[in-house]
Amino acid sequence: MVQTHHRCGHANCISVNPMLSRIDVYDATPYVVRRYVLGQRDRILAVLRHDRLVDLFTGLRCYSLQSHLRASMVALGEVEIDEVYVGIGQTGRQYMLPIHAGDAKHSIGAISIERCLALCESKFPTLRCRPIAAQFIADDLVALFEFEVSKGEVCTKEERHYRLVPNDDLSDDELRTYRS
Repeated sequence: MVQTHHRCGHANCISVNPMLSRIDVYDATPYVVRRYVLGQRDRILAVLRHDRLVDLFTGLRCYSLQSHLRASMVALGEVEIDEVYVGIGQTGRQYMLPIHAGDAKHSIGAISIERCLALCESKFPTLRCRPIAAQFIADDLVALFEFEVSKGEVCTKEERHYRLVPNDDLSDDELRTYRS
């Protein structure tokens, strides 16, 4: 099911679906990184990287290519992407995954996603672009979104919520559930 963006404030912003189930994942972010990370946006980027959430979410083998990619584009001016991943699918197809990190101060706007798409098409024309956004719903709960353009509008293609848990908090019953 494709969920379109919702209106919030003056820009089209993406809303979290509070009815989605939560997927428990082991929080592998090193303590020293959690301790010294300097803000929510950088924290979510660290969690994505260390917990390999982009891999889990997309089903691809993903690699961080560059943080804070900035480029000037003729029609759009300065475009910034928080992090760029490259992904490889089971058949060897390669993807560009621009990551937009939202936080309490910076909601995820459809315009940001459109700018990510334009930058990827310009800089990486041979790769299929799959724009991703991430934001914390709570201190231990991350929402990930993948977007597509449908009928000229940015739409949410996929949304999942990942609950970060210490390894000791995953019970044998939960692990058995994941096994089946």
